Amino acid sequence: MTGFELFTTVLGIIGTVCAIVFGYIKSGVDDIKRKQEKEDERHVQVVSRLTAVEASAQQAHHRPDKLEEK
Repeated sequence: MTGFELFTTVLGIIGTVCAIVFGYIKSGVDDIKRKQEKEDERHVQVVSRLTAVEASAQQAHHRPDKLEEK
């Protein structure tokens, strides 16, 4: 085996190992992105529910005021 053949073989092995490692890292990053998207969606739902509760509570506070006026 010549020096060039050895170099290309080692380079091929390094490339394969890098592809495996980067694939593993990309998979982990994709999982984190999916989890973050689910959390973002959950956050939006909580905010919209909270807004509805605040509006309802505000209406509930106005009712006794109207009764007191009468």
